[in-house]
Amino acid sequence: MSELNYVCPTCKTALVQCIVVEQSFLHCQKCAAMTPLIKGFALFNETDIAGQHLQMRVDTLNQKFSDMLRYQQYIEAKQQRNILEMYAAFQPFNESSRAIYPFIDRLQQQLQPGDLIIDTWARTGWSTLLLAALFPEQHIVGIWEKDNSVLGYAGYSHWFSSERRPDNVTIIFLAPEQNLPFNDQCASLIHGHDVLHRRRLPNYIDDLLRVAKPDATVLLPHVHLSNSEPEPFFERGGCYRHGRDYHHYLEQKLQHNSRTSIVLSELQLFEQQRPLQLIGAENGNDYNGMIVIAENKLFNNPLTEKWLNQPNEQARIISNPLLQVCPLTGCIYLNQSNLAGELDDLLLRHPVYQRRLEKTVDITLNKQHIKLLSYADNGDSIFDIACKLATTVDSLTPALLELAKAEVITLLPVSTLAVELQNFHSNQHNILDTSFSACWLRLLLKHPNKTVAIVDGEALTATELTQLIDGWRRLLRRRIDLTALHVNTKNTMVLPLVMACWLEERTVSSNLAMSDNELVLISTEENLPSTTISLCEESYNFYWDMLEPFIEENSLPTPDIDINTPALTVGDIPWPQWLSAMMSVL
Repeated sequence: MSELNYVCPTCKTALVQCIVVEQSFLHCQKCAAMTPLIKGFALFNETDIAGQHLQMRVDTLNQKFSDMLRYQQYIEAKQQRNILEMYAAFQPFNESSRAIYPFIDRLQQQLQPGDLIIDTWARTGWSTLLLAALFPEQHIVGIWEKDNSVLGYAGYSHWFSSERRPDNVTIIFLAPEQNLPFNDQCASLIHGHDVLHRRRLPNYIDDLLRVAKPDATVLLPHVHLSNSEPEPFFERGGCYRHGRDYHHYLEQKLQHNSRTSIVLSELQLFEQQRPLQLIGAENGNDYNGMIVIAENKLFNNPLTEKWLNQPNEQARIISNPLLQVCPLTGCIYLNQSNLAGELDDLLLRHPVYQRRLEKTVDITLNKQHIKLLSYADNGDSIFDIACKLATTVDSLTPALLELAKAEVITLLPVSTLAVELQNFHSNQHNILDTSFSACWLRLLLKHPNKTVAIVDGEALTATELTQLIDGWRRLLRRRIDLTALHVNTKNTMVLPLVMACWLEERTVSSNLAMSDNELVLISTEENLPSTTISLCEESYNFYWDMLEPFIEENSLPTPDIDINTPALTVGDIPWPQWLSAMMSVL
């Protein structure tokens, strides 16, 4: 991508890069102002006159952008303490973030290689990375305000370093009261999510129109309107203006312009069928809207979302942090346990999305869905997943689109960095419930009499299999020296013992050096031998003789803990994948 030519936000004079005491700056000769350039980030919010004060400040800034060990410790503490910024986690699924989706097909046809796209409020980094993926031949500049919010200087330095960020992305810092540091009529697309009600008018709109090319499109999703108030009421922040006032104001601004504006309903953008015919909602009853400034031809024809409904092979899965899926039953449920009580409050503020999720939780997923979800958090593309499953992209796409329609995932052509950053915002959320104990209890409650496995030639229900699991659990409680199980078999007779080991927190390992169809319970006591169990047909009696004394009518309570440890595997295979191959639950 070509180098950006910055201008002074105050006087619009072209800035000149210079080096003072081994530190790069952007220098405005007219204002005698110096803007630090640190690790490729232009810090317009830190602009000052030259001198000792600025040099001391720059030394501090360099430390903030360079102390990656401290930031890595923060990442680990954030995950351990389940510190969650709910809106950062929710952003890819937020109806307001998706308000731009109907415009993407048209913009991809309209924009030219090398065009400049400005993302004026890149708070979490998500919107900038999404625009970079949707418009790979264009140059995206993401703007944030200062060293605050969910990333700050250290976070941007970590996630958007020159080595990690896409080649077509630049991040700058600009204070809210500063004008954009770009030449007049240089931008082909401007995006400003959740920002218009936070800025002073007319200054902000004037500046957007100054840097926009005559045929540029300006998308301003999630504008707080005064047309109505939420019920029940909650404070939304910023300056509430009526949609009608925005409409009249922009009509005057654009009266001698080839472009026009429209105030849209955020709710209608989310709920209406595609193709979408744009209808002005400046006099409507919605309290959140979207403002679009564009050439008249954009509004003439209905808008489609082919880019979203026909994903390419490089699209990746982003899992919904508001949901979890039970890999044993395929049931979808709200992720109440991991969201620290914030989920109810978020859905109260997003009733349109709450209505969507009410339909989602009535859906039951099938085995193919579950298998695909096991790749959801890896950052794999559809092509990568198809290769791993030895199948084709076309064969996977229908099931992936079903998951996206159910809001379990979103399927977007983003980079692996975007997936990693979203996983960070979501505290490494697993869409598949990782608690085997919770999933097994859910299966027992939902399908107690459903056949789930064949053991020793007998079809067993969930209740009957639980009796065998509990028998092995009693044995393991009696023999506390048995701390691990080594297996080398695909015989389903191993199922109850493996599941008992998980529930009693014993390690299960795959040992290919053992004989086929063999299990070994490892003892840690020198005077107590390990126990080898052969699952060859002629040796079945030993298996049952060992288990039978511990089988009782009364069930043991399922541990009320989240057993989310490396033990919940068989070798390197996570428990949901291993059980899926061994059982016929779904």
